[in-house]
Amino acid sequence: MRPYFVFALTGLIIYFSVVIFTWLQWLSAPPSYTLLIVLALFFITSFIYNYIARFATMGPEAITRFYLFSIVLKLIAGCSLISVLVITDREGAFGNTVLFLVGYILFTSVEIVFLLGLRKE
Repeated sequence: MRPYFVFALTGLIIYFSVVIFTWLQWLSAPPSYTLLIVLALFFITSFIYNYIARFATMGPEAITRFYLFSIVLKLIAGCSLISVLVITDREGAFGNTVLFLVGYILFTSVEIVFLLGLRKE
């Protein structure tokens, strides 16, 4: 499967899970920035995967080096995004932060699966 399709599918699963959890009343209200968080995680993950895939021909050391660098970039971008969201919406800060962390873990897990596939090629 194409990685970008799976990244998009992961984003849709997260988004519709929030919608379903709200409909089932497991959540009192959806996080205020649900769509923004899911889209940001999708684009960050897609950008990083594309960047690392370009350097896959340079060998496993290059993939490892660029992946570690990408972790730093993702953490800086993620902390910046969640900081802005917390400042702009204090009441919804907990929901937005939990959604971001769950999404971050899911997107990173899918990204790792595809990066392991690069190593085999």
